[in-house]
Amino acid sequence: VCTAGACNDPYTGHLHPRKGWRCSTRSSSLYADSAMTIKEEGQRQRAQRSTSVWRCGTSLTNFILILVTGWWCFTFIYFIAPLPDKNNNGTHKITIAEKRALVSPSGWPGVPGQKLGDPLITKGKIFLDSTLKPMFTGRDTEALEEFLSLYQNRPDKVNLCGVRINHALAIFATIRHLKPTTIIESGVNAGQSTYFMRNAAGPDTVIIAIDPLEKPICGQAERWIDDNPNTQYYTGEKFKDFTEFDWDTIIYKSKTVDPSKTLVYFDDHLNVYDRFPTLLKYGFRHSLLEDNYKAGEGATVGDKAGFTPKQMFTRIDEDSTFTFHQMVTYFEFPPLVPPIMAKLYPGPKKMAGGFLHASDSANLDQIMEPLLRPDIKGNTKDEEIYKKICHQLGIDPELKDDKSYMQIMNYCFIAYFELQPLPPYLAKKWK
Repeated sequence: VCTAGACNDPYTGHLHPRKGWRCSTRSSSLYADSAMTIKEEGQRQRAQRSTSVWRCGTSLTNFILILVTGWWCFTFIYFIAPLPDKNNNGTHKITIAEKRALVSPSGWPGVPGQKLGDPLITKGKIFLDSTLKPMFTGRDTEALEEFLSLYQNRPDKVNLCGVRINHALAIFATIRHLKPTTIIESGVNAGQSTYFMRNAAGPDTVIIAIDPLEKPICGQAERWIDDNPNTQYYTGEKFKDFTEFDWDTIIYKSKTVDPSKTLVYFDDHLNVYDRFPTLLKYGFRHSLLEDNYKAGEGATVGDKAGFTPKQMFTRIDEDSTFTFHQMVTYFEFPPLVPPIMAKLYPGPKKMAGGFLHASDSANLDQIMEPLLRPDIKGNTKDEEIYKKICHQLGIDPELKDDKSYMQIMNYCFIAYFELQPLPPYLAKKWK
């Protein structure tokens, strides 16, 4: 029976607020045939309790399922799906697997970062895993044998002021990967780098060899000259700097050089940052920098000016920020073996840089992990490869003499970088 603000429950006789109930003005006797017995009421309550327990269990199960689903979504997004490389302006998708591949399982301190100020930086999609590293893991022994044969027959067995095995490997791997139609070599000296370029590139690639001197320095007797007609020499009296070429005519009128398919090799000990306006203006995207000295080191004023990428990326200023964001790719090639392999070499560390030394153990965070780790106890595979290389090249694997030390430990953070191309409108305006 409805009363003011409440209804009489015909089952229990209790008054309940009208909200949620249907009130009737009819007598409660009308509900007599629907009234529950005490036994039925008990069954009803037990059924409600069972239903409540089941609903509680179902809610807990759903909660667990939500947690598991959320975790898998998180795992997929951050550990499986490609992540955009924020330092690369979204031009390359880098997966977590690629990032983890940069972290050494052996505990090597030199783990590349991807922001300015890190002691070692790698940016973009590097090609070490597809070119250089397979040569030393048994996946591309043919390429290793080919390189060792080239190195064994190099024109100058000492090459006092030029590339040796670490940088020759970088030249070989870069050219094999890029397959450039033109190579611009700024700094020829004794012609050792020209020799590796020609053999790595094949006979059809054009090589523009630039050097202000007609004869090599450091007492080297003569320059190796490539007799391939596709090698053009601008040396001695014919010399003009890379920035002084009439690239407008060469690129846009005669169309003898395609800058997007050209590799520019710098081994001239000049300030490489002074070359950037020419690289950017004419669309030279691919460069290999041999003299990539770290801060405080260098053989010339240009080397020590603070404008190699290695020097610039350790600081944060307008020049380094612009350069970093203008690069699609940047990485330093690893040395063949770690500096500790020269622990028996009696000579001091060269203050100008350009050579690894056993005393570099405090600076390993600035060096990419070497291709071979014969220094790790029990790593017999790398040790065998290293000894085989030394034996084939007539080098003492303990590096106790000057000749052996200079061949294996000559290293100057040689780096490859690829620049962002100018958009078509700006490129047209800049011509």
